[in-house]
Amino acid sequence: MSTPANSTEQKVWLISGANRGIGFGLVNNLLARSDVIIYAGAREPAKATELQKLAAEHKNLHIVKLTSGSVEEAKQVAAVIEKQSGGLDYVVANAGIANFTSRLEAVTLEDFNEHFQVNVVGVLVLFQATLPLLLKRTTRVFEAVGSGAGSITNAHHFVAFNNGSYSLSKAALNYLVRRISVEHAQDDLIAIAVHPGLVETDSSKEFLKRPEAAALKSGAIQPDDSAKALLAIADKATKETSGKFLNYDGTELPW
Repeated sequence: MSTPANSTEQKVWLISGANRGIGFGLVNNLLARSDVIIYAGAREPAKATELQKLAAEHKNLHIVKLTSGSVEEAKQVAAVIEKQSGGLDYVVANAGIANFTSRLEAVTLEDFNEHFQVNVVGVLVLFQATLPLLLKRTTRVFEAVGSGAGSITNAHHFVAFNNGSYSLSKAALNYLVRRISVEHAQDDLIAIAVHPGLVETDSSKEFLKRPEAAALKSGAIQPDDSAKALLAIADKATKETSGKFLNYDGTELPW
């Protein structure tokens, strides 16, 4: 068995989509630790008021401009982290979009392309920019926030939700993470796709009001609870969990 990724040395984290929801919960929970440096990515840092409040109180929290899919911004963030911290131990690719608009027969290419640009290309761009920084450290965990809707095996469960573009993008994300784990197994890089649960975020509120979601509402969890679960999975990451698709409770999900 491999040793868990965490150790007693100070850890450097990068969280994308950190200005609200699960991302903000990840930052907030990490700040309870004494051994971390956190880089919180936000598309518009000046408007991330809650993050700004936290940064004013915690010198180990740095807000960086990071738009999903922007190669230039990802490179700039990587350069800042390398200069200030030398490398990265953990990257949590959390930024994403979820529109529940139509079945595949009616989905527009604009909607399809937007989901892939943010949910797949954005994660690939982030990985490419941060890989050299991960390889400078010994922990090397890349955790991508996926979705149960990306499970090919369980596709029949999601037909009623009109989330064709979203599901396709998350299925592609699963393969991206799996491929990263295979390509970099010899580098001891751990890559994991994690379903965060059905989380009551701004993007899911309208969905949860729909009749087809009635049976799911009782199982919805809060962003803070999801964030704690995602951090626990990252903390316990090993070579044995690399390349897997995990539920937020740590159990393995079918591809």
